Amino acid sequence: MSHVTRKSPGRPAESEGVQRGELLDGALQLFAQQGIGGTSLSAIARQAGVTPALLHYYFGNKESLVDTVWRERILPALQPVAGFPAQQGAELTGRELVLAFAQTIIRVVASIDWLPSLWIREVLSPDGQLRPRLTSTVLPQVIGVLTEHIRQGQAAGEINAELDPRLVPVSIIGLTVFALAARPIWGRLPGNEDIDADGLARHVTHLLDHGTSPAHAR
Repeated sequence: MSHVTRKSPGRPAESEGVQRGELLDGALQLFAQQGIGGTSLSAIARQAGVTPALLHYYFGNKESLVDTVWRERILPALQPVAGFPAQQGAELTGRELVLAFAQTIIRVVASIDWLPSLWIREVLSPDGQLRPRLTSTVLPQVIGVLTEHIRQGQAAGEINAELDPRLVPVSIIGLTVFALAARPIWGRLPGNEDIDADGLARHVTHLLDHGTSPAHAR
């Protein structure tokens, strides 16, 4: 009588050598390239050289995978930006905070290849799956702290009183995240090949510094 060897339930055998973190990294890259909605678990599995069963083992379903990518990859990457106004606000004036915050965004975003395209696909897009997460958690806190420091700077006479404090963070994002997302376009224009992240940071700093200066200083 032959004996049938039964595999005990648990971790799939194919998972040997394939770490959970590798699957998260692969999923994040595909999300940035083709959007969360356009990326299936099967596509992530094919890229990693495993079957979808391993993804189900680690994450359960796609919604849970997206939540995990958000918590364990995206939020930690954004933390240097998200925590900057609150951490530095007590040490910097309102004007200094605006300039340093813009420089921090450029430094962080320029160092993360997937961030600009993911921002365009999943935050700006009306059906972007990261928009609700970002607008309900990170953005209100960051913009709230930054806006308050801008108001204090205006009251102290160090920031142009004609500026709308609510729109300054919007302007900063436009000059930093959007500029970096569009770098594959403007960076290839004749004469622009030598503009790197440091050059962009210097330009944005000078632009904001002039725009935030009080009228008597100009």
